[in-house]
Amino acid sequence: MSDNPMKFSTLSVRFGFAIVLVASLSLAVPGDNNSLADDATKAIGPGEEGARRELAAFQGSWTCYSSEISGKKQPIGVEGDEFDALYSPIFMGDSWFRAQPNGKPRKLFYKVRLNSSTSPKTIDLVRDDIGESLLGIYMIDRGTLVICLNAEKKNTQRPTRFASQEGTPLTVMFFERKSTPANAVAPAP
Repeated sequence: MSDNPMKFSTLSVRFGFAIVLVASLSLAVPGDNNSLADDATKAIGPGEEGARRELAAFQGSWTCYSSEISGKKQPIGVEGDEFDALYSPIFMGDSWFRAQPNGKPRKLFYKVRLNSSTSPKTIDLVRDDIGESLLGIYMIDRGTLVICLNAEKKNTQRPTRFASQEGTPLTVMFFERKSTPANAVAPAP
């Protein structure tokens, strides 16, 4: 047990928030299951102020504190894990970078496309260089970000709830904000 009673209290509050968030979102009206091509027309563009505000809330460094894949809780931070790059993202502009051990961005991992006008809100993680996209939904509130992704790269079915069940390619990740950007500069491609 920790010598700091506030640490346990803070963790309990975070865990409680995550449970309430998942429970409330699982009751939400399912979003549409449009294809990536349809969602591409809704990607962040000059007229989408809501998506811009949402993307601004993503900016900075995040750490995954809980993850579930195909209904099974996953250990976090296992070096070499295929999802390792997803666990410590750095968001800069519309890009998701993989963090180096020193916390600086290493390389572009995904382009981020948000649609904040749906319920739940949608996120597409796009790798144009290899023709890969992950479709998902997200919820962001202050220093907490929850993302549910369809981890099957060629599958165009978007999750409709923040839940992962055995036998499905769904991944749910809970993040806490590590830092906000301070004139961060993206690495050269």
